[in-house]
Amino acid sequence: MKSDIWSLGCVVYEITALKPPFRAKDMEGLYKKVLQGEFDRIPNIFSSKLHDVLKMMLNVEPSGRPSCDELLNLPVIKRVIKKLEANKVVVDEDDYQP
Repeated sequence: MKSDIWSLGCVVYEITALKPPFRAKDMEGLYKKVLQGEFDRIPNIFSSKLHDVLKMMLNVEPSGRPSCDELLNLPVIKRVIKKLEANKVVVDEDDYQP
């Protein structure tokens, strides 16, 4: 669901920036910030491509957010998945004896 993509975007943003994407002194201010959909760029140690993905995920309009399938099919995400798969360590279940 598009709200799940928004939530995931908020979590990823907070993991990278060490602060939530939208902050204000009160609920009304927070509401206005969220409606504007403006947030600071994540720290420069992270790629601009990750920031672009976050901008898609935190799009104010739900129809402008990618679906899970669309997100997973983004070239930048596919490259990361491919790298993770290449480094995958396969462990045989027989290696773990209770």
